[in-house]
This record gives sequence, C-alpha cells and structure tokens, in this order.
Amino acid sequence: MRRAALCGAKERTVKKGEKVKKLLRCADAKLHIVGAILTLLACAACAKPLWLTDEGMDGTWRDITRLAPFTETAPRAEALRNTPPRNRYGFIITTTRPTAAGEADEPIAVYPGLYQNGGYGDSLVLALDPWVVFYEFTGSSLARARAEKPGQGVLVLPGAEKDAVSAWTAQFIQSKPSVFSAPWGEELIEATRAGGQFQNGAQTYNWANSWDVFFEHKPSWIYAPYSAIRAMPPIKTAGFEACRFPIPADWESYGVQAAVLWAVPFFRNAKEKAKLETAKEWLVKVDTQKRIADAFNWLPARSDVPPTNALARSVQSLCAKAEFVWTVKPFEK
Repeated sequence: MRRAALCGAKERTVKKGEKVKKLLRCADAKLHIVGAILTLLACAACAKPLWLTDEGMDGTWRDITRLAPFTETAPRAEALRNTPPRNRYGFIITTTRPTAAGEADEPIAVYPGLYQNGGYGDSLVLALDPWVVFYEFTGSSLARARAEKPGQGVLVLPGAEKDAVSAWTAQFIQSKPSVFSAPWGEELIEATRAGGQFQNGAQTYNWANSWDVFFEHKPSWIYAPYSAIRAMPPIKTAGFEACRFPIPADWESYGVQAAVLWAVPFFRNAKEKAKLETAKEWLVKVDTQKRIADAFNWLPARSDVPPTNALARSVQSLCAKAEFVWTVKPFEK
C-alpha cells in the first residue's frame, strides 16, 4: 500500500512537471509573438524614405538629389517589383504616366491644365519634353495647309522612327482640341508614313539623317521633341525658332504633346504622407526644377524658371499658353 502511495505521488509529480513544461512552452511562444510584433512596430517606426526611378535613371537622379531631404535611390524594377517595397515610402520618379484606379491605359492621354497646375492627382510634374515644330528664323512657321499637303519647302519626317510617326499620326486624328477620335492602329501609322507632304523616301529616314535634310534645305520644318535641340551644340541651333503644331482655323485652343517626368508618391499611412511634404516642397523649388531640367535636357515644369536661351523661352511660352498636355505611346505592332 505504501508502494502504491509512492507510485501515485510520483505520477502526480510527473504530471505536474509536464504541466509546468507545457506552460513554459506556451509562455515562450507568446514571447516570440510579442517579440515579432515589437520588431514589426519598430521597423514601421524607423521606415526610411526612398526614391525609386525608372531603369537607367538612378545614376542621374542620385546626382540631382545630393541636397534633397533624403538621398537613397534605387532602380524601380529592382526594388519595386510589382508593388512598392514593404516598410518604405517615398516617390517613384518615372516617365510612365500615373493612372487612377479603374482607368484604362490608353495610347493617348490628355491632361487639362497640366503645365499650369504642375501635377495630376497626387503626382507632381518635374519636367516636360514638349514636341514642337522647329524651323530656322529666316523662314516662317508651319501652316496647317503645308502640314497636310505638299508645297513649298521641305517638311521632314523621320519615318523609320516610331515616336515621330506616332506623334504625327496623333495630330492627324485630333478631331477637335483634346479629342482623338480615330482608332489607334497600324493602318493610320502607315498612312502617315506614306504622306506626300514629307521629304522623298521619308519612310526610310531615322532621326540622324532627318536632321541632315533639315539643315540642308530652306525653308524646312521638323516636328521634334525639345530635348533633341538641347542635345545639339548651341552653334547649330542658335538660329532656330519654335512654333506649335498648326491647328485648324476654327479651333480656339490647342494642346502640346510632351513626355512627362512624374514624381508619384507611395506611402502606407497619413503619417508617412505628411513626412513627404518636405521632399515635395524641395522638388518644386526653382533651383531643383532647373537642376532636373538640365540633367535630362528637358523643360522645367515651372514657368518661372529662367529659360536657358531665346528658343527655350519660346517653347516655355508655347506650353504656358496650351490648355492641355497630351502624351503618346509609340505604336507597337
């Protein structure tokens, strides 16, 4: 009987020990959970801002942001993948236009008052590369009739370049200001290339030999992005003038086609959004805008940034008077 009592006591002691171990294991697991939560909270509290850029742009952007409120920069494809990186906030620096939720990604996008407003939704405009008609000052601006039909002088088209042909095509399907009515497709593109108003064999010309034709003939006109002119030696472009693409006589307003450099904010909460205000203010400063425009050979988004020369002043004026800005995705077969 004494042995039975001893066995019972031993059994109770073992069970009690197992219970204690179980309680300790539960406590340990809970401590791990609490530790993980505290770690996450700590990471959230010390999340750092970040500039994400389009591929190949990060080096240029690092130079621009040396005096910015924050300087860490990473290529968008590497750091972003499909969503903004976890535990980070900042700005995406991109030439890809921002789209609202549910908005279709159309080949032509129109932004009323973009140059005047300096943004679209939460996204800031940092610089623009507007397309305008360039000609030498000894000539005259391009008339609508000459843009549509053969005539005096040489109208130059780099017909082998998708961006140039797409830009011309978009102009031809603009039925009224900011309304692009015809369907976007290969048939329209080929019709543009075959237009009789351009230089002979326009379909075979790239940008380089199109500029050769432009310089060899007078009068001549070429519809091109402003960055192409800024990239040339000043001695070659000193006598250039700029005008908007000619519009029909009954139109009372016009727009400007442009590539746009956007700063698109990303954040997880109102606190992080508020922290971006300092960087936002820095991005729109005159000195910053000039630095960005000079780095990309584009036009500053602010109209009060002093122009680099008389031609820049003309392009700036054309953008300031435009009621809308529109972007074009080059046609892909």
